[in-house]
Amino acid sequence: MHDLVVIGWDVLAGSDSLRETPWGFYRAMARRLLPLLLFGITLTVYIAILPPTILPGDSGELIAASRTMSIAHPPGYPLYIMLGKIFSSAVNFGSIAYRYNLLSAIIASLTVTLFYFLTTSLGVDKLVGFGISMVLCATDLFWLQAISAEVYPLTAFFTVLLLFVGILAKRLGRGSFLLLAYLGGLAISHHLTLVYVVISAAVLIVIRARVVPSWRTVIIGALLFLMGLSIWLYIPIRADLNPPLTWGETDEFKGFVSHILGNRYKCRLKTFEVLERVIDFARFARVAVRSAGLPFTLLAVLGIIGYAKRVRSIAAYLCLIFLFAFHFAIYKIPDIEVHIFPFLIGVAILAALGAGTLVKWLSRFRKQAGIAVPVAVLLLAGYKVMSISPRQDVWFAHDYNVAVEESAIAAVGDHPVLITKGDFAALSFYYRALVEKQDLTLFVVGASDPSVLGRDEALKSPMEAARAAEEKFGPGRVVTLTRTDIEMLSLDGRMCGMVWAPGPGDAPYPAPMDYEIRGVGAEPHDYFSKALSAEYYVNLAYWYSGQGDTALAEHYLDRAMEATVGDPETLIEASRLHTFAGQHTKAVDLLQKAVEAQPTHFYARFALANVLSMVGRDDEALHHYQKGIRGSPDPAPAYVNMGTIYLSRGDTERAAEHFSMALDRDTSNVLANLGMASTLRAKSDTRRALVHIDRAIASNPKYAPSYHARASVLMGAGESEEAYKTIKEGLAIVPGEGVLLSDLGLYYLRADMPDSASKHFERALDISPSMLAARGNLAYSYELMGLDSKAAEQYRIYIANTPAGRSRQMAIDALRRIEAGTDPTD
Repeated sequence: MHDLVVIGWDVLAGSDSLRETPWGFYRAMARRLLPLLLFGITLTVYIAILPPTILPGDSGELIAASRTMSIAHPPGYPLYIMLGKIFSSAVNFGSIAYRYNLLSAIIASLTVTLFYFLTTSLGVDKLVGFGISMVLCATDLFWLQAISAEVYPLTAFFTVLLLFVGILAKRLGRGSFLLLAYLGGLAISHHLTLVYVVISAAVLIVIRARVVPSWRTVIIGALLFLMGLSIWLYIPIRADLNPPLTWGETDEFKGFVSHILGNRYKCRLKTFEVLERVIDFARFARVAVRSAGLPFTLLAVLGIIGYAKRVRSIAAYLCLIFLFAFHFAIYKIPDIEVHIFPFLIGVAILAALGAGTLVKWLSRFRKQAGIAVPVAVLLLAGYKVMSISPRQDVWFAHDYNVAVEESAIAAVGDHPVLITKGDFAALSFYYRALVEKQDLTLFVVGASDPSVLGRDEALKSPMEAARAAEEKFGPGRVVTLTRTDIEMLSLDGRMCGMVWAPGPGDAPYPAPMDYEIRGVGAEPHDYFSKALSAEYYVNLAYWYSGQGDTALAEHYLDRAMEATVGDPETLIEASRLHTFAGQHTKAVDLLQKAVEAQPTHFYARFALANVLSMVGRDDEALHHYQKGIRGSPDPAPAYVNMGTIYLSRGDTERAAEHFSMALDRDTSNVLANLGMASTLRAKSDTRRALVHIDRAIASNPKYAPSYHARASVLMGAGESEEAYKTIKEGLAIVPGEGVLLSDLGLYYLRADMPDSASKHFERALDISPSMLAARGNLAYSYELMGLDSKAAEQYRIYIANTPAGRSRQMAIDALRRIEAGTDPTD
């Protein structure tokens, strides 16, 4: 029995021959217990600091997708989704979020243990391998993922597993290719970046083990690879069953392929410019040193030097690091460090080899000197493990969710409908809405199941989503997570705590600071915590801006930008607030910084172009629209805005060309149809103009400007009665709409009914005092009625607020006419 135990441990741990003496046996047993000790220590440390709830970032969405068997954001992570569902169902203690965090901790501990076996298989001393494995487990980048419901612990596990297969190639022979093919397919079905690890493992097999596959092995390997990839089929199968959470039309082949390839994020790819990419490689070196730590990095460099003459032994690990450096150089995402996470495994292996090299060098001078290296590595490991502490932002996402939900209820009452975009601020709400199932209906534009709002396809903007939600759930039920669409800035609304609610309100609504949100800005090295902190600071800035406290609004905008260190999303959000406040110069400066930080960020380009157009810098606006269109998945709004600029210049041909390009992509686009109608009207093509206006009305019956456009065309064509019917139809659907009331007043004015006309102009101005056309027409109505003093007052207001031009001159002439006592009909 004694011999069987010893032999069993030999098979598990490998290396040292058995000793005959009892001391030798127990020392060998102790060394063979190191893997279990390593697993126990790492798991204990991770569990000790394991968050009881969701963390900022993707964890809320991933848990929600897994628990409801839905589709996560591209590429979908089907293996993690299914594994998480099985584990969270089997374990019945703690919150659902805690179970997923625990799964990550177990996978991370298994990864560290497997890494130990990998290093000792390379001939590294067991104590050195143990110490390096402990340092790896305590590296910031590693332990932060190990306690989060994230996909990256499983990515690290596959990285070590695939490299281990490559190391075992000498024993497995050509069978190592077959094993690598299946596990490689399975790994890539989890995360696309693992293709770099598959390449590195193949390098190990071919170069280090010198195993060359036969054609038969290649064919069988290809079949096994496809078998591993078959896990992707989960996505179209589940998408066809309409799960609560889905991204795009993944039940169709084109949408499915687009999803798993991450086409949605292609705009993040950088252009290939040699000098800039070389600079990015240098930046990667800085990221690598910061992530691994200086001692680890120095040991890795020592490993490269020590194995310089045996380059075949380290080629695969250098290849792994280089491939992830290449990924870093061409891909621009704010949380890139976790995306290139597996490179840390390559650095750790080189560090283990470096420590082994140091042992050999010291042993040459004095045999006992080599023991100093394992001792130093173990001390470093102890220091790193002791420096691990619980995250300070552990309750941040949870508290933020609670604050948003309570704000929404305070704004619109029970059962609020929250509209938001699929960005970092929205991710944790999936967990709140779909797993905890709170009193909140969530709709995330571009991600939630479109059937939530009764649509057949994903909605294109938060504005459209808000309208659809009001149609389905009733008016006064909708709130948005701050102002999620620049178009909403023109609407009446109010800040209520953490949300923005369309429509007027007089109640004393709570402020963002009225809620206890623990952990704001408390984790400076975690991107998602910083991003969520920035979102909170922007909320505060909106609140203080609404209170008229510009200084505090500016202060919190600065805090938001400090939190994310120039992240484009935060810069864009800050620019919206400046735009809303009429501070266009500041908005332009911020958006230019956003474009400089990420030139391929199409939305930053579009936002910059919008503001430039507002301040009359049309040529610059057109330039940025053109640049943004190249990377935009939906360029139709940009084409509409470009068409509007050309139309304002009187260039109807180019305007029609751009409106047409927008309609080619979306025939129901309201603004494109109205723009095309304007170009046709300029050509006196009334019939075709009305066709496009009717399409706009059919697409969105509640969009008042469509009725205004139709009435204007009809009045211009001399069909006053048809225009009157159109205006009345519009007011029946959108009652109290200022522009339509003004149109009705204009109809009465043309019908020589100034008394009726003035009443409608007055109502229009009560609703929207900035309507200059209504004010000018009201002045003329008063003049026709003989109310000279009232007419003069309105003319003066009109002249003071109208730029130089024909209309202003006409008002000046009318005012002089009143003062001279001339008959207005003259």
